[in-house]
Amino acid sequence: MMHKVYALVVDDMPANHDVVQAVLSKHGINADCVNSGVEAIELIRDQKKTYNMVFMDQMMPGMDGIETLRIIRQELGDTSEYAKNIPVIALTGDTNPERFYLKAGFDAFLSKPVRSKDMAVIIKRFLPDYMPDSGVTSSGSLNNNCSLDDDPANSCQENDPNIAQLIDKSSRIPGLDIKSALKNINWDWETCIEVIKSFTASTPALLEILKDTSMENMPRYCITVHGIKSVVYSFGANLVGGKAKILEEKSRNADIKFVKENNEEFIQITEKLLKDLYPLLEAFSADKSKPQKEKPDPALIAKLLDAAENYSIRNLEEGIVLLDEYSYILDADLVTWLKAKSINSDFTAIYERLSKMVK
Repeated sequence: MMHKVYALVVDDMPANHDVVQAVLSKHGINADCVNSGVEAIELIRDQKKTYNMVFMDQMMPGMDGIETLRIIRQELGDTSEYAKNIPVIALTGDTNPERFYLKAGFDAFLSKPVRSKDMAVIIKRFLPDYMPDSGVTSSGSLNNNCSLDDDPANSCQENDPNIAQLIDKSSRIPGLDIKSALKNINWDWETCIEVIKSFTASTPALLEILKDTSMENMPRYCITVHGIKSVVYSFGANLVGGKAKILEEKSRNADIKFVKENNEEFIQITEKLLKDLYPLLEAFSADKSKPQKEKPDPALIAKLLDAAENYSIRNLEEGIVLLDEYSYILDADLVTWLKAKSINSDFTAIYERLSKMVK
C-alpha cells in the first residue's frame, strides 16, 4: 500500500506548474516542478528523490518532451531501471492526437487544461495501490461534500464568498469563463488566482517575442503562443485561447502570411485581457495593509539587476527592503521570490528574471 507519492512536473510555463501542482495536491500527491527537459534529466539521473511518475510538456524551448523522454529511456535507462520504467505522461495542449505521444514512447496522455477527474484516471492506472492521505477520497475528490462531478451551482460554490466574488468579477471580463476553469480544479480559487498572477507577470515579455514574425522566429513564435494558449485555457480565457490555438497551428505550418495578418490583433486582445485582469487581482490582493502599485518601479528593478550582476548581497537586500514597501498587481510574488533566492545567493536566477522585466 502506497501512502507517499511524488510526481515531477516538467513545463516551461510557471503558471502551468501551479495548476498541475494544485490538481495533484487534491489527490494527496506532492509535486516538484522544473522548467526544462534538461532539469528533469538531471533530477532523474541524480535520484536524490524517487518520483513515482513524470508529467511532461511536449513543446518546450531548447529540448522538447520527446527528446527529453528519449534521453531518460535510452541514455539513462541503459544503466538505470528507474529511468527505464518510471511512468512518463505527456502533458500538453498540443493538437497532436494521443496516438502520436504513445508512439513516441510516452506511457499516457493528459491534455491541458488539466481536469481533476482525468488526473484521477491516470493515478489509478499507474498507481493502483496508492491510498491518499486523509482528506482525499480514493476517487480523488475532497472529503468536503464537493464531488469532482458536482454541478457548478452546488453548495461548494454558493457557500464560499471567495468563489462567488471571483465568478462575479470575472463575469465582467469578455471571453472569460472562470466558472468552468474552477470546476476543472475542484473549485480551488486560490490556485486560480495564482495562475492569473503568474500569467500577468510573464505574458508581457512573451508578447515581445511574438512581435517578431520573421520566418527565422517561427519555431520560437510557435512555442511561445502555445505556452500562452495552455495557460489562458487553464483559467477560462477562451477568447484569447482560441486565437492562440489558431496562431499556433499556422506558425507550426510556417504560414507566415496568416501570422503577420493576425498577430497584431492577438497581441491587442491579450493586452486587453491583462488590463481587465488587474482589478480582479487587486480585489484578491493578499496584503491590503501596504499601498499598491501596478508593477515594481523600473528604476528599482534596474538597481536590483545591477546588484545581482555584481554579486552584491548587501545592495540586493537593501533593494528588496525598498521593494517590499508596496504590494503589486503584476509580479505579485516577486518580493517573496527574491527573499528566497537571496538566502541561497542565487544571483543567476535573480539576474535572469529581472533581465526579462527590464526589457
